[in-house]
Amino acid sequence: MIQRKQTVYLLLSLVALVLCTLLPVGHFEAEGMGVTKTFYNLSIMQEGTSLLNIVMTVLLALAGTITVWAIFLYKNRKLQAGVCMIITLLLLAWYGVYAVIGFVTAPAKTIFHPDFACCLPFVSIVLTLLARAGIRADERLVRAADRIR
Repeated sequence: MIQRKQTVYLLLSLVALVLCTLLPVGHFEAEGMGVTKTFYNLSIMQEGTSLLNIVMTVLLALAGTITVWAIFLYKNRKLQAGVCMIITLLLLAWYGVYAVIGFVTAPAKTIFHPDFACCLPFVSIVLTLLARAGIRADERLVRAADRIR
């Protein structure tokens, strides 16, 4: 299981998701003399938790849980490749919610600045797509070996 390159890609994807959950993904800089508010997946510091923040956390948690599940689906390659696409769609939905919070529902008289951690779901998407490509290559290899018999 661990010797397959797609398993390593999925593990690295999981690490990126965990880091994104723990690190701030942006901050709201107030115009003038206001206080800067840090934006985490679960809450905006000094403002509390909103429904959209909870949705972001749930999307990351689902993507992480499904990634762990996908790692253990190594015997069923077709299902594993499909699960990788579900992970990708969840992370794209995370970016949609992130854009809504950062640019549409931003507090009044603030400027939104994304932080480094907002790139980690993209890294996870790339790693998941690389894992899916490896899974599909393995499936082609198995079909070619069956055809030779």
